[in-house]
Amino acid sequence: INEGFKPQTIEALEILQAFKTPFVIAANKVDLCAGWRSPEEKTSFLDSFNSQADTVKQEMDKKMYKLVEVLHEKGFQSERFDRIDDYTKQIAIIPTSAKTGEGIWITLCEWGENKRESICWHCLFCDDDEKYKKKGSEFC
Repeated sequence: INEGFKPQTIEALEILQAFKTPFVIAANKVDLCAGWRSPEEKTSFLDSFNSQADTVKQEMDKKMYKLVEVLHEKGFQSERFDRIDDYTKQIAIIPTSAKTGEGIWITLCEWGENKRESICWHCLFCDDDEKYKKKGSEFC
């Protein structure tokens, strides 16, 4: 999320687009955003985001919409995962931290949702949002 898209990411996007492959984007290293306070206990990305200072939230949104802008230039409509209205028309961007675990389970659930026709998922660990808790049994 801090460095934007690297050349290999752009190449991967072009391949995914060429083969019309559904995907989600994990915008990693959210814990390195200036002022970001990662929780001491495991919590959801949304809970963590909502507990941040307003200036940190604004900076995170700026970085998020830079990613949205690049994706738009490449022909993709995208949005942060919790702000998407239609998952068939928009790519989910999920802020994550591999270090703290923020956003990781949502990434797996979103990927599972995109692949539901070919993979049976029981996403029992999706605690980032009520809608994902409900979706867990819908994957099969």
